[in-house]
Amino acid sequence: MHLQPPHPPPILHTLCVSPSPSSQSTVLVGFGSATGNSEFIAKRIHSELQEKHGLKGVRLFALNDLKKLSDPTFEEYQAGVFVCTTTGNGDAPENAEKF
Repeated sequence: MHLQPPHPPPILHTLCVSPSPSSQSTVLVGFGSATGNSEFIAKRIHSELQEKHGLKGVRLFALNDLKKLSDPTFEEYQAGVFVCTTTGNGDAPENAEKF
């Protein structure tokens, strides 16, 4: 019998972001997922950055939507977290093919 912990452990053990005094640090969290697992992990990271670390400028996006960002050169962002799986024979999932 496999028991689930009452609360999932925090994902961000090793990711340390020091927010500016105004907590306006801008962090990208991108995902590429065929089955939804990577998207779920990216959403947890996004949520933890906002709720547990107090960051307000966290952006969650599918990797194919990179061009829809206001600054696709990443210059305005302080950090980026990218979560992506492979599918088939190591292919990118559909929502990450363009990335």
